[in-house]
Amino acid sequence: MKHNEEFADFLKQHVNLNQNRIVELDQHVKAVTSYLRNNLPGFRRVEYQGSRALGTMIRPVKDRHEFDADLLVIVDKDGDEPKPYSDSLWNTLKESDRYKDKIELWNRSVKVKYQGQCHLDLVPCVEDGDKQYVCPRNGDVLEETDGTGFRDWFNDQNRITEGNLKRTVRLLKFLRDHKGNFSIPSVILTALAGEAIRPDDDGAEAVSAMADTVATVLTRIDERLEKCDQIPVIVNPSNPSLTFNTHWEDNQYQNFRRLMGVYASTARQARDETDKAKSIAAWQKLFGEDFKPRSNSNAGQDRNSGSSSGPGANAGAQQRATQASGASASVLVQPRKQYGGVLEGTGSRVATREVSPADLEQLAERHPQLAYDAETNVLSGNLRVQASYRPGRGLNINIPRREGDRMYVEDDFAIEIQLTHGKSELAPWPPVYETGGRAQRIMGEQGVGIADLHFFDERADVNQCCLSLQNTDEWRGIIPFIDELVAPFFYRLAYAARYGVERAESDLWGTYHHRDGFEGAKRQYEAELLNYKKQNHGPNKPCPCRNGRKYRHCHKGEVDKLLVAQAG
Repeated sequence: MKHNEEFADFLKQHVNLNQNRIVELDQHVKAVTSYLRNNLPGFRRVEYQGSRALGTMIRPVKDRHEFDADLLVIVDKDGDEPKPYSDSLWNTLKESDRYKDKIELWNRSVKVKYQGQCHLDLVPCVEDGDKQYVCPRNGDVLEETDGTGFRDWFNDQNRITEGNLKRTVRLLKFLRDHKGNFSIPSVILTALAGEAIRPDDDGAEAVSAMADTVATVLTRIDERLEKCDQIPVIVNPSNPSLTFNTHWEDNQYQNFRRLMGVYASTARQARDETDKAKSIAAWQKLFGEDFKPRSNSNAGQDRNSGSSSGPGANAGAQQRATQASGASASVLVQPRKQYGGVLEGTGSRVATREVSPADLEQLAERHPQLAYDAETNVLSGNLRVQASYRPGRGLNINIPRREGDRMYVEDDFAIEIQLTHGKSELAPWPPVYETGGRAQRIMGEQGVGIADLHFFDERADVNQCCLSLQNTDEWRGIIPFIDELVAPFFYRLAYAARYGVERAESDLWGTYHHRDGFEGAKRQYEAELLNYKKQNHGPNKPCPCRNGRKYRHCHKGEVDKLLVAQAG
């Protein structure tokens, strides 16, 4: 039996890391990134690695142990000896009153420990051409790494399963940490699970629901290890010259190998059992008594991804049907100006945007390659941009190819929208990330900085999009958000990729310049709001921004808030 709702409940209540902890972790990352950018010699950027980048973080055992994030701290290459890079990172943090009492020096990293339940492992890294190297303090040479390539490979495998792979890895890590019956490094466990997914699994029964995916992954891992009396070589699929076999002993491998056979047999029995009570009992042999039945779970027994049912269900099957029919609807929007640079004004309050059943239906119709994960409240996948801009008229999106229209752009971007997030003063919307590496490639091709493409550079993920500026918390739903802010952003990026950043600046709508930093952009934005006030002739008149809505339904709230702030 599938037990879609039971898997969703178990993951949410017992396995997944609490969302407030993820927000807390990201805020620590933001702060340390800002400090290093301003103080570490040769600093370039910070990249998430490991479980945070892969979406496989889990709750600590009994909520007592620490959770952590691995971060590459990428700096300019200046020599082939690794120790100076590690020493430079350590000394820079040691000079900070904020960090000097929180840090520990390790061979490959500097650990930053926070009061409470988390720490950051900062790994110094240099780039040479298209390769990355970590800098072990006790080593003689730089060591090649490719965590970014591994992340991209895993995300591709995860897309085949519509998100079930990452949930399965979380469950396997839960078995390891909470049962304590076996020991295996997380990267090896993740690689084995990812390699168990095949290209022909796309849309297949083997990964159609969580029960299927767990049974398939365990069975294929068992089949692979059954052929290996000794520890097999586990390679990085994105770079087979790199292996993951360090820190795994033979006795640990033999125990893991034996248990995979037991666990795979149990998972197949639980999946194939038609009696609900017996199926639940079999899953409890794996995950414990907290894997409980739902009295109203009949609705969740159809063939879907297994993440949830009802309002939070993964819309993959519906999306594929709509995608096949080619359903779409053109929309004319008036793009808002963008900013790029350092994101300031981030607060500690967490905002959550809801996705309703009606939203899911519209998403399946309008953006069939985007999938919603109810557990993490994240929307991710491929955003197709098919649009053309006319100055003074607006941006027409979701339109078919128009031969001879120089302003027409058709492109695809891998994106992620985090619908539960930390608040920011003038960027109150859910953060949107470009996850396919296009921003970095465009930067390299055109010799521009990340801010020139209108991305924030304050977070570890330097690909967070600056959609615009807004000083109210208005939210009209996920579809208007994508149409009016996300799609225009990626149209502009696609246009810049084709014609260059300067042409995008001259041909398209205006932007807030970042020469004077965030405060400069804020001043431009506030002056624009006051100008809207001057141009307006009544709350029911069209807003001067020309997006088609009445002033009272558009910029009036922002103008009023600014006037109150200035009066105070």
